Parts: sequence; structure tokens; C-alpha cells
Amino acid sequence: MIECTQTTNKSRIWMQTAIIVLAVVVFGSPTLMYPFGRDQGEYAWIAASALQGKVIYTDVFNVKPPLTHVIHEAAILLFGHHMVSIRILDMLWQGATAILIFKIAKNIGENSFAPMLAAILYLIMYYTTAFWTTAQTDGFINLPVTAGILLFLYAEERNRIWLYAVSGVAIGLATLLKYPIGILLPFMAVLVLFKLRKNGVIPTLLMGFGTLLPLGCSAIFMFISGNLDAFLRTQFVYISNYSTMPWQELSYIGSVGSVFLLQLASPGVGWISLCGWLGLITGPARARTIPKIVIALWWISAAIHFIIQNKFYTYHILPLYAPLALMLVQFFIDEPKTLNRVQITLGFLGIFLVVFPFFLSDFQQKYIRTWRVLTGSDSLQTVYLSDAFGAYNKNTDFSSRADIEVADYIAGQTQPGEKIFIWGFEPEIYFLSQRENATRFIYNFPLYGPHARVDLQQEFISDLGMQKPVYMLIVKNDAIPHVTATSEDSWAAYKSFTDFHDFVSRHYHFETAIEDFMIYRLNQ
Repeated sequence: MIECTQTTNKSRIWMQTAIIVLAVVVFGSPTLMYPFGRDQGEYAWIAASALQGKVIYTDVFNVKPPLTHVIHEAAILLFGHHMVSIRILDMLWQGATAILIFKIAKNIGENSFAPMLAAILYLIMYYTTAFWTTAQTDGFINLPVTAGILLFLYAEERNRIWLYAVSGVAIGLATLLKYPIGILLPFMAVLVLFKLRKNGVIPTLLMGFGTLLPLGCSAIFMFISGNLDAFLRTQFVYISNYSTMPWQELSYIGSVGSVFLLQLASPGVGWISLCGWLGLITGPARARTIPKIVIALWWISAAIHFIIQNKFYTYHILPLYAPLALMLVQFFIDEPKTLNRVQITLGFLGIFLVVFPFFLSDFQQKYIRTWRVLTGSDSLQTVYLSDAFGAYNKNTDFSSRADIEVADYIAGQTQPGEKIFIWGFEPEIYFLSQRENATRFIYNFPLYGPHARVDLQQEFISDLGMQKPVYMLIVKNDAIPHVTATSEDSWAAYKSFTDFHDFVSRHYHFETAIEDFMIYRLNQ
């Protein structure tokens, strides 16, 4: 009888896992039709440069910790030098995250349906977001953090002390994507010490050691590569200014109060979070307490991660989705017969708030695009060129079509090995044209605005003088005040940057314009 029950449980788990995999395909397949946004283009070109032998931070200016470009390197190596490569890897990545969420939920209560529901809710939340928001660093954070949480719960449940160290390694890897999420470690350490008292010292030290291990290995590798100094200067000099840029007219606390609290008051993640917290507080008493506390600390850490970046972009919310999915299913974590009407109502309200937006944002068109590509009616290139992904004539500052047309033009007018430079934030053109950037600055926002550094400007002008790229591209109508702390677009910044403007005037002539790209060619 026991053997029959175990076989039934295993069959149920395999069936539920298969359903989660199917959900990944159903919800995630439209993202395979997504082109790069600026961020994905930036990371992809940094990764491609690394694979060509460039030393990141020294040869290529980069503000992100190292694991982001490593993930994009993996995408290129596994799936080729294409925009779809990172989308494939992201789909596999989020599928793995959903499976781990499923495993965490199984450790909490008795309902066999709730774990699968948690995994699917996570996928729906993630795939409701647009092409700009998926395949982002903040979304990649969810897999190592979820793995760290699962390993921590296994360590606590099974009393296997070495699992605390492995949990720390997973959190360390997440920190190498973005540092703020590392706040989860001290929260978990306090929980261990509170529960185990003196016996918690060794597990806490092991977690700390595990977290420091990938950080230390990364630092040693950069020291050997000779780019540790450039990395540290970027992180501690440039980033400290960058994080204060969005809300120049407000104090840091003021920006948090006006923007973060507004997010929490919104029908989106704010109301879902409210339902989730009610689920944790009023959920079935038989659900295990420690996992519920860990999930609460996870949400708090993700919220701090969101706040401390001080940008409040949509993709900065992504680390909240995994704990939210687990919080929402707390209403259903026990057997259905034990639930009361209030719990059922709140639970279904939370599910509705997750599911309803999925059917609003580009829902029909993204599946039509997917179907047409799969059946051969359209090519991926046709989809990339569509107005769905930004067109300057729609009063946006980004156009996938313009990027592709400019990249095709540059590739057709130059030879492999010849260099170009783009004065703007359009590094995807380097990736698409496969033409190297003439300086280490693959975007211009460190070079203008109130936080521009004179030493970087001088380095930039010196590099241009030595390299003399074949083409110089100046972008119009691309002002990004949250990044540059100025309302100037790249064209205005070019006009006001005297040394740069004089250099282009002396050595280049205007050749053509493609949408908002002014294209200058080197004089013969």
C-alpha cells in the first residue's frame, strides 16, 4: 500500500512538472520573437566583445557586475550570435526557476495542487512583461535566489549543515548579478541564529563563506586578468553618482516615498503583494512556519533591492515575483476542505490580479506573431522590423527597425575589422553589424551631463584620435534623464561637447540619415 502511494505521488509530481514545462512553452514562446531592447543589446555586445578576447571593464566600459555578461556569453556559445539566443536561454532559465518554486511550495503544506499553481503564477507574472523587461539582469536573479532558498530549506529540514554553504553560494551568484539582493543573506543568518541559538553559529558562518566564495573567485579572476582596478573604479565611483540621478529634485527618502509607495498602491504588484501578505498571515496553521518566514524575508529583500536602485523601472520589480507566487498560494497550501470563504476570496483575488494583465498587454498580437513565424508566413526579421518594437514616428526614443536598418547599412559599407562609433545608447548596433566600437565606451551617458567625468572625456577623445573609426553615428531624440541627469539628447550633447564636435567636424563628413541616426563617414 505504501509503495503504491509512493508510486502515485511520483506520477503526480512528474505530471505536474510536465504541466509546468508546457506552461513555460505556452507563456514563454512569444518572447522568442522579441528583438533586443537597449539593455539586452548592451549586455550582448559586452559578451560578444569578451568572446573576441576583450577584457571587460578595461577594454569595454561596463557598469554591471560580471555575471550578466557571462550569461549572455553562454547564450551566444550555446545558440549563436543572434538576438533570439538570449531569449532561448531566458526561457530555459525561467522554466528552471518555476520548477524550483514548485519544489519550495511542496515543502510548505499538504495540497498537491498549490505547488504547481505557484510555478504557473510566477510564469504568468514574468511573461506579462514586455520585450524590454524580459531577459534582464533582475529577472536572471530569480534562479540563483530561488535555488538558495530551496537549499536553505533543505538544510533546515534535513539538518544537513553543508547545504547552508551551498545555499550561500547560490546567493553569492545572485549578488554577482546585482549587489542589493545580497541583503537576503543577513536576514537568513538572523533567522538561523534565532532558531538554533548557539548551534546556529556554524551554519551562519558556512552561509557567509558560501556567499563569499563566488565573489572571491570573481575578484581573483579579475585581478589575474588585470581589470579589477577598472571594475572597482566603475562600481565605487561611477555607480555612486549614477544611483542618485533619477530624482535630482528630491532627497533619496523623498524619491522612495513618492515612487515606491505609489508602486505599492497600484493594482499591480502592490495589490498582489497585499494579497500575498494576507496569505502568509492568515494561511493554514498546519503550513510549516520556517518556510513562511523565509518567504517573507525573501519578499522584503526583493523590495529593498527594488528601492535601493532608486530607478523604479519595471524590470527592477522582477525579483518580487518568485516570493509573491509562493505567498499567493498560501491560501491554498492546505487541503481545500479546511479553507474558509475569506481565504478563498482573497486567494482568487490575488490570482485574478496576476492573470488579468496577461490578457491585456499585446496578448493577441504576440501569439499571432509567434504563429506566423512558426508557420513560415513571416520571418523573425520581419517581426523585428515591425512597429510593435518601437518606431520613432510613434514618439518613442527607441526603434528596433532603425537599429536593424542602421546595422545593415554599416555592415554593407564597411569591412570586418573596421571600427565604428555610436554617440548614443544603441550598443545593439555593434552586435548586429558585428563591427567593433572604436573606444571602450559602448554608450555615451558616462561622457555627458552633470556627472560626466573630465578624465573619461579626455580618454574618449584620445581613443578616437588614435582609432579614427570609419563611421561616426550621432543619435537624436534619445534623452534619458534618469540615466544622464539631463534633458539633453545625444545630438545636443554632441553640440555642447566642444572637443568631440570639433573632432567630427575636422575628420568626417555627413553621409546619410536613417530615422534618428546621423551617419558621418571618415574623410579620405
